[in-house]
Amino acid sequence: MEMENLLHVFTRTDETKKIRESQNGLKFRTICKECNEFLGQKYDPVVNEFALSVGRYLKSDFKFPEIIHHKTKPLRLIKGIIGHLIAAKAEYDDVVLDTQVRGFILDENSLVPDNIYIFYWLYPYDCTIILRDFGMPSVRGNFKSLGFFQTLKYFPIAYLVSDNPRYEGLLELTKYRSLQID
Repeated sequence: MEMENLLHVFTRTDETKKIRESQNGLKFRTICKECNEFLGQKYDPVVNEFALSVGRYLKSDFKFPEIIHHKTKPLRLIKGIIGHLIAAKAEYDDVVLDTQVRGFILDENSLVPDNIYIFYWLYPYDCTIILRDFGMPSVRGNFKSLGFFQTLKYFPIAYLVSDNPRYEGLLELTKYRSLQID
């Protein structure tokens, strides 16, 4: 697996090309061992179970209705998604989102900050894509209002984290922000 910093991709020359190799999947060294273990124990089981069960729907031969309600623990799912995005950097830095949500992730009882929204959609592809800290129009093609975004895509679902309360009709996971952790 190769990992590249997107800014470096656009600004490098052939002489400065630097690709990090990662054997056996994605590995990032931007959070401490204790924090990584905390995220893995507290949130990853919910993130993984949600992905596995949604994947079973997609792989099934059964016909399902257009909308399926799925039981999960939304606050653990939200914290897990944001935790994976915080950890998914080739180097450590202090962007606003990272600084704002570190405490939220590590405190099981804290609620989602009011200016963070997570959207989701089906992603039936094998390729994993993680993009951090990018701006784009809040409405496609309209450059009058820009938003700050991060995305995590892996089979069977993709997530878009933003400071915008809506994005292109996508369903919002953070509408469950006020629920208890379990």
